[in-house]
Amino acid sequence: MIFPWLRGFVWPIHAPVSWVLLWLNVFWFIALGLSHSATDSGIDYSDIKWVESQKEMVSQYMENKNINFSKSYYPSEAVAYKLLLEPNFVNFLNKNKSLYKGDLLTFEYRINKIQKYLNNMQRRPAWIFGYQNGLSHSFFGWLTYQFMHGGWFHLVSNMILLIIFAGAIEFDEQKDEKSKNQLLKSVFVLLTYILSGAAGAYFFSYLSPDQEGVPLIGASASVSGLIGAYLVLNKNNKMRFFYFLGVKDWGYIYLPVLTLFVFYFVVDIAARLSQDPLFSSGVANVAHIGGFLFGAMLAWLKLIYTRFDYESKNNLGRP
Repeated sequence: MIFPWLRGFVWPIHAPVSWVLLWLNVFWFIALGLSHSATDSGIDYSDIKWVESQKEMVSQYMENKNINFSKSYYPSEAVAYKLLLEPNFVNFLNKNKSLYKGDLLTFEYRINKIQKYLNNMQRRPAWIFGYQNGLSHSFFGWLTYQFMHGGWFHLVSNMILLIIFAGAIEFDEQKDEKSKNQLLKSVFVLLTYILSGAAGAYFFSYLSPDQEGVPLIGASASVSGLIGAYLVLNKNNKMRFFYFLGVKDWGYIYLPVLTLFVFYFVVDIAARLSQDPLFSSGVANVAHIGGFLFGAMLAWLKLIYTRFDYESKNNLGRP
């Protein structure tokens, strides 16, 4: 195991915004009780088997979504379960009753039952505050989803990376004009977190239109933006990693900061390209990619502004 450690956990006094973001995520998680999986819908197994048996209707629905049906590994319970989470699929069934081969009373019973499950599911916090391909229940879904998590592991893993990278960016060793530098870095961390998360939602909407029904939640896109920003701001440096190979074989190693590009960007690209068009691994890799790129862009703009401000104050580049 190898893990970026940088400065470790920076104290709140040195990285106030980073810690505020962390505690907002923790508070939101506990307040809404999101200890269950975001995909736990309570759909009955018999409903899954029923959808699995409707090959003609499912085939037509796939064609309408421009999905290569031969690559979807049908028949499959996984395919049927995925479709039951899509409101558009239920609407399609209602509009295409003529394709159904069987008793219409059974059809109505199944549709009403599935619709009830969907209605109950969409009243859960993850669906209310999460982001669903531009169909969020809340106008601020692009913002609120950044503070939602589907379980303790999801929350803890994101918060460790948040405090490590945001804290490293926000922390200021310089003593001169410390308050000004601290304020600027704190504002930069806040903007990078929020805007990178929004960029992740945008990427998810337009590059994963096939992922319907399950909301986008988590701070991963925002954290990816902070990682991208850290990479650009420190691209010529080395950073500390913690490694653990065994009880007697662990410690720290220093690697180029560009290592982050492989760990947190190339890996997401590879994961995205390897995904089946119908299925999601449960990880919104495309949102991570969008957040990473936007965070890197913000850091690049920050470097340009810093250089311009320095040259202006020192009358550099002028005759």
